Amino acid sequence: MGTCIFHVLCFSVSTFLILYSCNAYDFNGDGYLHQNSEKNSTPSYHNYKQLTSLFHNLADTYPSIAKLHTIGKSVEDRELWVLEISENVANRSLMKPMFKYVANMHGDETVGRELLIALAQYLLFNYGKVERLTKLINTTDIFLMPSLNPDGFEGSKEGNCESEDNTVGRDNFHHVDLNRNFPDQFDTDKEEHSLYEEREPETLAMMTWIVSNPFVLSGNLHGGAVVASYPYDNSNSSGDCCTPSLTPDNDLFSFLAKKYSYAHPTMHKGTECKPDNFTDGITNGAFWFYVKGGMQDFNYLHSNCFEVTFELSCCKYPNAEVLPKEWEKNKESLLSFMESTHMGVKGLVLDKNGEGIPKAEIIVHGIDHKVVTSKRGEYWRLLLPGTYTISASAWSYLPSEPVTIRITENETLIHHFTLEPLTDVPHIGHYVEEEMIKQESRIIQRVDSFIFPPVYEHHNYDKLTTFLTNLVGNYPNITRLYSAGTSAKGRELWVLEISDNPGVHEPGEPEFKYVANMHGNEVVGRELLLLLAKYLCENYRTSGADGNRATYLVDSIRIHLMPTMNPDGYEIANEGDKDGTQGRENANGVDLNRNFPDQYGITKWNNVAEVETAAVMKWITSYPFVLSANLHGGSLVANYPYDDNLDGLNHEVKNPSPDDALFVYLAKTYSKAHKTMHLGRPPCALTPKENFKDGITNGAEWYAVNGGMQDWNYLHGNCMEITIEMGCYKFPHASELPHFWDLNKDALLTFMEKVHIGVQGFVSDSEGRMIGNATISVAGIDHDIHAAESGDYWRLLLPGKYQITAFAKGYKKSVMDVVVGPEGSSPTILNFTLLGDDSSQWSAINDYHLLENVAPRASYYSNSQISKLFADSENSFHDIAEFQAGDNLINTALHTLKITHELGAPEEKKFHILLLGGVYATQPVGREMLVRLAKHLLAGYNHGDPTISAILHNAVIHIIPVVDPGFGSFSEKCNPESTEKETGTLFYSGTPSLASDALKMLLRTEKFDMALSLEGGGYFMSYPENKLSIQFDSGNSSSIFKMYSNRYAQVHPVLSEAADACPTGTSNGFKSLSDKFPETVYEKYGVPLVSAHIHCCKYPPSRDLPSLWRENLDSLMNYLIAVLQGVNGYVVGPDGSALRTATVWLSEMNANIPVSSNLAYFKMSLPAGKYMLKASHPGYEDVIKKVIVQPNKVTEVKFVLQFAEKSTLPEGYHDYYKIVNKLSHLNSEYPRETKFYSFGQTAKKRDIVAFEISPELRVMGETEHTELPRGHFPSVAFINGIQGGSKGAVGKEILLQLSEYLLGHQAPKLKATVHIIPDANPDHSYMVSSKVGNLCNSTEGNSTAENSNQNGVNLESSFPSNKQNEVTKSLQPETEALMKWMEEHEPSITVILQTGSLHVSLPPYGNGNGKHSRRKNWIPSIPFLKHLGDIYVSHHETMNKGFHCNDSLPKDNFENGTVIGELWKPHDGSFLDYAYSMTNTLPIEVFVDCCLLPEKSRLAQIWEENKPSLLAMINESWKGLHGYIVDEENHPVKEAKIIVNGSDHVTKVIWQDGEFWRPLTPGQYVLTASAPNFLPATKLVYVADTSVSKSDKVSQVIITMVRDQRVLGLPRMIFIMLTGFIVMFVMAIALGGYTACQRRKRIGKYDFFPLPGKLSLYEEDDGESEIFRRPLKEDMETARRPFHDDDEDSCTDEDDDDDIDVLMQANREWRKVPQ
Repeated sequence: MGTCIFHVLCFSVSTFLILYSCNAYDFNGDGYLHQNSEKNSTPSYHNYKQLTSLFHNLADTYPSIAKLHTIGKSVEDRELWVLEISENVANRSLMKPMFKYVANMHGDETVGRELLIALAQYLLFNYGKVERLTKLINTTDIFLMPSLNPDGFEGSKEGNCESEDNTVGRDNFHHVDLNRNFPDQFDTDKEEHSLYEEREPETLAMMTWIVSNPFVLSGNLHGGAVVASYPYDNSNSSGDCCTPSLTPDNDLFSFLAKKYSYAHPTMHKGTECKPDNFTDGITNGAFWFYVKGGMQDFNYLHSNCFEVTFELSCCKYPNAEVLPKEWEKNKESLLSFMESTHMGVKGLVLDKNGEGIPKAEIIVHGIDHKVVTSKRGEYWRLLLPGTYTISASAWSYLPSEPVTIRITENETLIHHFTLEPLTDVPHIGHYVEEEMIKQESRIIQRVDSFIFPPVYEHHNYDKLTTFLTNLVGNYPNITRLYSAGTSAKGRELWVLEISDNPGVHEPGEPEFKYVANMHGNEVVGRELLLLLAKYLCENYRTSGADGNRATYLVDSIRIHLMPTMNPDGYEIANEGDKDGTQGRENANGVDLNRNFPDQYGITKWNNVAEVETAAVMKWITSYPFVLSANLHGGSLVANYPYDDNLDGLNHEVKNPSPDDALFVYLAKTYSKAHKTMHLGRPPCALTPKENFKDGITNGAEWYAVNGGMQDWNYLHGNCMEITIEMGCYKFPHASELPHFWDLNKDALLTFMEKVHIGVQGFVSDSEGRMIGNATISVAGIDHDIHAAESGDYWRLLLPGKYQITAFAKGYKKSVMDVVVGPEGSSPTILNFTLLGDDSSQWSAINDYHLLENVAPRASYYSNSQISKLFADSENSFHDIAEFQAGDNLINTALHTLKITHELGAPEEKKFHILLLGGVYATQPVGREMLVRLAKHLLAGYNHGDPTISAILHNAVIHIIPVVDPGFGSFSEKCNPESTEKETGTLFYSGTPSLASDALKMLLRTEKFDMALSLEGGGYFMSYPENKLSIQFDSGNSSSIFKMYSNRYAQVHPVLSEAADACPTGTSNGFKSLSDKFPETVYEKYGVPLVSAHIHCCKYPPSRDLPSLWRENLDSLMNYLIAVLQGVNGYVVGPDGSALRTATVWLSEMNANIPVSSNLAYFKMSLPAGKYMLKASHPGYEDVIKKVIVQPNKVTEVKFVLQFAEKSTLPEGYHDYYKIVNKLSHLNSEYPRETKFYSFGQTAKKRDIVAFEISPELRVMGETEHTELPRGHFPSVAFINGIQGGSKGAVGKEILLQLSEYLLGHQAPKLKATVHIIPDANPDHSYMVSSKVGNLCNSTEGNSTAENSNQNGVNLESSFPSNKQNEVTKSLQPETEALMKWMEEHEPSITVILQTGSLHVSLPPYGNGNGKHSRRKNWIPSIPFLKHLGDIYVSHHETMNKGFHCNDSLPKDNFENGTVIGELWKPHDGSFLDYAYSMTNTLPIEVFVDCCLLPEKSRLAQIWEENKPSLLAMINESWKGLHGYIVDEENHPVKEAKIIVNGSDHVTKVIWQDGEFWRPLTPGQYVLTASAPNFLPATKLVYVADTSVSKSDKVSQVIITMVRDQRVLGLPRMIFIMLTGFIVMFVMAIALGGYTACQRRKRIGKYDFFPLPGKLSLYEEDDGESEIFRRPLKEDMETARRPFHDDDEDSCTDEDDDDDIDVLMQANREWRKVPQ
């Protein structure tokens, strides 16, 4: 009853309003409405408010036939109202045509505006009363827009018949003529994307409305003339007018224009406005005057709609009193024109199932203008009466057969089409293929529901910026453009936000992101995100499926799109790049997808965050992102976490995350929505072996990526992210972009929609206050997420039952069960209310029941209260605690509590730790934490806590909670204003004060090992960057500061997260100032201090102190435990005495560890890892030890130094230790480029060291996804000092110079890895000579002792070779180490350095007899060796002259500077021969100077003489041949060997991917490859001459080997056949033997007794035995043969033991013959 009353009241109110309206807007006799309060008074115009009110009233009064819409807003935020009038207005019936009138496009042309207001009321008031009007409304969907320019109307003046000179009123608020603002067909100076760029809001709204709806006919009502103007309005002719520009439908338009003009009493005359003279009152628009950018042309060209423009009055804004007359003149014309909507043909285009086909084209043969079907398959084609041939076509369907139709006047013809799918038509061959291609090329311009056809092009940075800026300008209500940071070159990392409330996080609304172009040359995602943004903006709040979908996404998700994360890389990438790497990395050459922090540790690629990485990490942690995808290219697959694994190697083993099932679902969501990805077939020609089931893969199972972004999102960003490989080619041509959009559009949208799956809700306290950063945990899934600052959370989950826990600091956990509904259901809402928890229970478990530490406090401890607490602690724990206050100048200002085991005992072996609080008076939180820590340590020691006991046994802890005495002068508020008088500021600024001076004195005298300061103002750690760095041999890096910082942060509930947890973040300015204190402490006093900022407020409220203590206890203890991890030990002499002035050098840190002045004890806390320590002391030999530091363990090291032998090297030369120091220093300066290591020891236990210099990474045409991975560099080795003594001195100096040069700025870019072994025999001694000049004779110098190692063995004759393969004695340690090194590294070229001559020796030296060879012209079998020697000689300014060092020795006169060793000094066992005959390398031996030990002043000259030659050797290693050896399945053949032109030198495959390098001179070669279980393969190759081509491109080859199917040297099939024949032959023989044996068994002692099947052995068959009883004939020829029937015969009868002779004769009878 109440409902009925309510409806009656509503109806009464509506009736009253409309009656009031009818009274206020009284009809005249013809139905025109006068607006006034008194009946029959003068009419007036409706302003915006009146129009709005009236239309709302009409919609409310006639809800079944009237509906009010807005298509957008004007510049001044006025709605662009449209009133729809139709039967069943909320649901247009099928094939009901749509009609529209638009007026007041020019704001001062007002008659049309009022006529449409009158028309709306006229139609509604007379519906059901006037048959004509009722029929019109029932059969037509009518849309009336009284004003497209409401802003202009409000600025116009009634009575102005012409526009103002400044066009005020005519134009919109931006002074733009809207009828010149539409895209124009003749606008050739703009690109296609100008369809929507630089449009006014009113224009854009109208364009969107037009192309989003299937309007059939339209009228545009103007003023200033009386004429009907039809398209085209513009022409490509020059001038301003007078050239007709006719459409293909010119006759139809002329008819429609006349339809209006002839129903108008004066318009058809054409002369109402002098001097106009329009025939029939109509004109072609262009013939009248050119209108560029007009709306009627846009309707015809970009939609199905035919529009005519009607100029209604000579005066643009006449006085309102003429409005009734204008209504009377135009009423019939308005109605007649609307009725023309039904002329022509209409119908449906259906598929064979009767479903409508959208976007099908209706073709009228002979008229070059098509219309397309609506989303429901409807079409309307206006046509004049007559006969026409029409047809229909659609994408993926066969075109219809043309049909002939006849159009009659005043009747609508209905004709339906049914189209057959292309795939259902048999035997159509090439026709189908051609038709599909033809239709694809045609439809691609209108595909995917863009309102305005997109331009498929690549956007560089400037174009991309312009595109985004224009999009935001066109759609300001739903977009925001912001930057997440800048690139290495300063380009903005643009992010486009699309949301119904941009710039604001709406609580409860999830946030989503897409990131693309992380690799600069992978560009498909970049372009698709621009298209996606265009799609969402254009379709927002429009009708139809696309409109609904876009509106849902924008209204329910805050969407962030980052089109490019690597704009610098993109700018140097190349269009058409299939699988290259140009532009992949950022401007610093770093792969950004290897640069994120990784769960398994630091690598050389992520030890320093690039600016793009840092910006994106900050961006991710600044927004509550829920779901994300990272768009890449180069394959076709959806890749999900984890991407990495523990060792970073490719094991092809899945490494699932805790949310693996969810990630699989998300990956499949994208894959299945993609048109081809889900098929899982090998998609890419470049990677034919890739086969991803369902189009998805686990990242690590594919290949390991350490430092990837998707894993970091999951572990640190609170966001689920997958990586989408968009396609096979990284940088396809722009022409391919439409195809990529078509494939990915639905997948991009569907994936976004998955942000709503699972559970979402809010976390609040019992008073309804939101709890930010609360932790949400799901039972059984070891991955937590965190609520946003506003308390809302989203936990993506698959359908099922879950137990979810919410908890936050200071609150009890809340556990709830929830059921997530099936796919497609709404997200499950689950809100948590958390109650404060019981701190006493926590205290009992974690803090020895010290309830005062967790009890709420009304205020902070005062300075005096802290002093009293510490004094009481000393009294209670006097054996371990000492309160120092007032004893000296330091502790007068800084009251200190000192805590350690056995207070007063020697502290030399203990770490000294300084803990500071209140360094700044405005940041007092550290005071409170350190007071509580002191209580905790004392109570723990008293309780026998093993951890605290171990800490205090190994450390002395100095706790100073009050540094700044100014505490108390600031009120307790979150962020009091900092002052320059705070102690921390005075300390680093150098301004004197009692507290800062005392702190400086304390740091100088105590020599603390480590220090910690607790501060506020944010959640972050402060410490000096790039100080105390540690570079491990593995390539990983760390630092002492980072270790201490990580120890504190990694167990802290807030600091362990990457993001600053403070609501507004922490300003960079504050962080920068915070860094100054720890920087000053280290730089001036050498103490590694880190500052932990542990609350968003500088001065947290005292009520937060208990929960802060609970947050920080574990962190404080974990920091102190650092003293239980590292190294310690002693340095003593051979007699055990302490070497107090010794130094201990830490190689990985390039720093000394302090040694104590009493016990020579050293100690240092270090990160876990492998280290090299070197102890040194003047007069003693250095000792180097390798140690391993394990987590939470101290490694003890004792150095015992031996007295050093006095160096006999002349001044200016480097001895062994100087060499080690020099190379170690270079390694520390260039940790990424170099490697310094020991590969063996000498007989005297010295390390033999090597120094490696690596070039930048390269890719030889492969991608990281191919079967053959990244190529390796060739390598060249420089080895010196094999012979020892003086002969190695100069070579060491040259190689040290070479090491420095290659790392300097002047060095050429390396193309090969350079290995340097400066001294292969460091145990040798040096001859002493007062006349260094005597050592310039090649025949003098090295003594036998110098040539030998410590064991007295000359290493130059200790190597095996092909002439001496049998080693008669065990290898020397130096020889064995060098051989192992060669086998492991296999350099392409090896250069051995010697002195005492000036030439290059080529192998061999050995000839088996040690005598000079007579083969004077013999050269090595590989021409390249001679070439290599010639190259060295030709780059040396004197060696190429054949210079000899000793005139008296003709054998030392070398023609052209090269000689074969055995022609000069033959000897067996040389390293040169070993390297040539038994390794992969091509070696030469270079004698760099005649002098063994030249004056130091000549060393620089010798270096300069040899430098060009050495660099030439490096360059030569790159030249030649590079390739791979693979099997028929493209797998590497790892044990293959290659012989070139039948040479005796073998090149081996030394890398696991089957790769090899072979230096060769230009020319043609025959390669023969062999490998176990493979047939030899031979290939003819050509090595190009790079000096001619001026190209550094190396010749490449792939050799494919076939597996050896042979058996015993025979083809498998022949072997099988032969084996089968032999088996059959053996079986035949065996069968024959068996048969013979069986026959013998039937013969008895005198007779053979056959055995019938069922007879006993002894039953006689007389019939069958008779023949054996017959006597032999006398004339029979006999032959006697013995037959031995013994026990070993398998056919033996046990009853027959006699030997018998058998007489044999062919065809004769048998009988026994007695012997």
